[in-house]
Amino acid sequence: METFGGQANWILLTMLFGTFLTIIFIILYLILYKGLPGKGWQKGLFFGVMIAFIKAVPEAFNQWMIFEYPNILIIIQLINTLAGLVIFGIAIGIIFDKFKVIERVAEARA
Repeated sequence: METFGGQANWILLTMLFGTFLTIIFIILYLILYKGLPGKGWQKGLFFGVMIAFIKAVPEAFNQWMIFEYPNILIIIQLINTLAGLVIFGIAIGIIFDKFKVIERVAEARA
């Protein structure tokens, strides 16, 4: 943490990276929208499960292989990340459906 200027800077960098990653996920959702099955929250659920397994499983495997974390901590973190990303996916599906985001983006491009 000292490399980044202390704990306050570390927390700020973590928050900024989280925001950046959220923006990337939203852009990815926009790109994949038409290919996702279902409507509304179902599209979001599928997307959330997809990004959860792409992000959380390799992250947990990396922690298990490289660091000496207790296995229970890795499992809890894996479950937490999976649940959070699935909930994020459902939320983005509901928001995009309710506010007709895809239609508005299509109108803005026309």
